[in-house]
Amino acid sequence: MKKKENEKNFPNEIKLKQESQVEKYRTYRIGELPDIQIRYSDIIIPLQALAQYVNDTARLLYTSLFTLILNSLEDKLLPDEYFNLIHTIQHRFDVMLSQSEIFYPSFVAALLDIVLSKPEQIQISSQYISASTIASHLESVGILTIECYYTKNLNNQLYKKIDQWLELAKYYRSLANYDDVHGIFSQTPGLKSIT
Repeated sequence: MKKKENEKNFPNEIKLKQESQVEKYRTYRIGELPDIQIRYSDIIIPLQALAQYVNDTARLLYTSLFTLILNSLEDKLLPDEYFNLIHTIQHRFDVMLSQSEIFYPSFVAALLDIVLSKPEQIQISSQYISASTIASHLESVGILTIECYYTKNLNNQLYKKIDQWLELAKYYRSLANYDDVHGIFSQTPGLKSIT
């Protein structure tokens, strides 16, 4: 009985050994990697499992994938099509941040990482940024985003810089940094003294 069972399992064992065996076609020097082909699924599946358990990894993966896709589309689409895509993304980000009731910090941070990767193109409302980042305790990311907007739009007279300064004041007030709040209000042109 054992002999018959071993004979049945023998072809399976041979097949497993053949699949796991790597044939060496040439010799390698010290430190040189062998020429093997790795399937994409061998990389994606462990990353996917890791992203489900580690928020920071999920944030980095989401941001990287989104930015890479956006960069590749910038080269492939016509300028009008790319402009419409960016406009749609801005609108969707505004909707996500304005209509959320619970602000999940990793998701908010991932959205702002995407915005910071293309600050000249993707500009969402400063009010939505401040509301979402203060609620999710990500004031530093919100401050960085608003300041990045301000520096990128110094020559754009149509953009409401006063709104951005007021949102920065909200951040610093949230952090109990009243010296910066006072400095913003005293140095911002266009604000009335009563403010």
